[in-house]
Amino acid sequence: MPRTLTTGVAQDFLRNYGAITNPQSLSYNDNYCGSYLNDKTRDYGFKTWEGMAAACRKLLKINPPTKKGKIRIEIVKYIGKFGAFASGESEMYRAVLIGANGKQQTLPDTRACCTEYEGHPERKYAEQIAKIWAGLLGCKIVSVDKTRKKAA
Repeated sequence: MPRTLTTGVAQDFLRNYGAITNPQSLSYNDNYCGSYLNDKTRDYGFKTWEGMAAACRKLLKINPPTKKGKIRIEIVKYIGKFGAFASGESEMYRAVLIGANGKQQTLPDTRACCTEYEGHPERKYAEQIAKIWAGLLGCKIVSVDKTRKKAA
């Protein structure tokens, strides 16, 4: 008895189907991808990959999946201390990855041997880190100011 097709399965199936049929893809003619497609067509009662792909497209057209937020990198301006022996606070900058679910992760400097990067008083270092990670992740860079505003 075939199962009922869901939007999540339809998305995964079309992603794998597109990957295995595209000569530019790294999954082109991949046995794992092919066995996944064979298993799904059998589980959902379709005779061919193309038949299931057409059904998946129809389902996603009628019932589009919910969209999650996109990942981004923020260059955050904040008030903090630079160095272990700093006596005062100053404006600092750091690059922060914001995930699709809203969680934040300070990005490490990939060129340095230490990963305990907390920020720097010069903006250019945070921008360099952000550009490297944005290139790897393919996301946009946004500037955010989290300093306290002084009353005029």
